[in-house]
Order: sequence, then C-alpha cells, then structure tokens
Amino acid sequence: MHTATAPVVVTVPTTATVSHHHHRTPCFRRDGKGVSDNSVKTTGPVTAVRPLSAGMEFLGAVRERGVAAAARAPDAATLARVGLGLMVLLAGIHKLLAPSAWAVYVVDWLAPFLVVSPVEFMLLNGWLELAFGLAILVDRYTAFAAAVAAVSLTATVGYLGIVWAAAGRFGDVLARDVGLAALAWAVLVEALREPSG
Repeated sequence: MHTATAPVVVTVPTTATVSHHHHRTPCFRRDGKGVSDNSVKTTGPVTAVRPLSAGMEFLGAVRERGVAAAARAPDAATLARVGLGLMVLLAGIHKLLAPSAWAVYVVDWLAPFLVVSPVEFMLLNGWLELAFGLAILVDRYTAFAAAVAAVSLTATVGYLGIVWAAAGRFGDVLARDVGLAALAWAVLVEALREPSG
C-alpha cells in the first residue's frame, strides 16, 4: 500500500541585509524537488545605512562650522555684558514710550508704598535704565551699573514671586526675570574680577 507523503516546506534563514526589496529564499520539499521561490518570502532586517551616514555627516559639518564661528566670536563675558546692556537699555526705552504697559505690574497693595503714581514710577525707572543700560553696553562703570541691575532684578524676582504665590499672576515674567537676574550677577562678577587700572 502506497502512502502519500505530504511535502514539507523548510525555510532557509538568511542573514543578508535588504535595503529596498524582500529577500526570497528558495524552499525544498522532502523529495528534493524545489518549490518556486515565489511561494515563500522572508524579509531580513532593513538597515538605513545611507540616510544615517548622511545625517551624521551633516551634523558633523554643522558642528565644525559652529566651532569655527565660535572661534571668531567675542568671548562669553563680552556677549553676556552686551546682552544685559541691550536688555536694560531697551526696557528703559519702552518704559519711556509706554509706561502704562509696565504700570500693570504694580499691584494694589504695592501702590501705596510708592512715592509717585505707578506710571510716574515707570517713567523714572525708564530714565535710570536708559543710563545704566548705556553704561553696561559701552563698558563704562560696568561693575556699578551691573550691580544696580542685579539688585533691582533680584528684588523684582522676589516681588513677582510673592504676587505669583498669592494671586497666581505674572508667573511668566517671574520665570524670565530669574534668568535675567542671573545674567546681571554674572556680568557683575566678571566686572569685579577684571584688574583695575
């Protein structure tokens, strides 16, 4: 009695890396006859070698240009001083042009402690910031001007922190002024480290 034997398909594993097309592995039956390679398809791991290599080359080129630009740029202390000077100067100009826009930061419980009205207080601050900003920018009396800016910004951070904790207001300005206060202290420290005379 003849017993029919069912064909057994055996897949031959592949370790080749395929970029865009499926890798077709030939299969064989137990009787040794081949099965069409169209009947079984195996896909090996796809490795994006070229895009990854191109991306790394691009990042490397960007880094090299950044290093070259940094070598030609002013030192960090000068950049910090100029940045602080511009910030104080522009804040003073804006206070002189639109004092009412800054007067909104004077809450009701602070207003009685001011000798003048909130708008007049901002105008006075505008002139002071204009002078101190110019001094920092041109690097004249930098330590004194940076000290005034550092103390003023630190006091502002404390005031805004109280208002934010009590009423939930001005949190965005508080977060910004924390960084500006740190910048002012950094410029002050660098100015004090410079040899005099």
